[in-house]
Amino acid sequence: MDQWLETKQLPVHYVSAAGVVYKDGKVLLIRSERRGWEFPGGIVEQGEALLDGLRREIFEESGS
Repeated sequence: MDQWLETKQLPVHYVSAAGVVYKDGKVLLIRSERRGWEFPGGIVEQGEALLDGLRREIFEESGS
């Protein structure tokens, strides 16, 4: 079976999450060189809960 897996191209799926952070009448946007202004978010790590991944991504991208 291991040899079978090595010769097959299996589909790869990524789960991503993005969120709207709204505080004091303002919305948090992150500026990307490639895509311009966007909501903070990113790829959820394997085994990570969706909301935990979203919180981590928002913190990583905004620093707060």
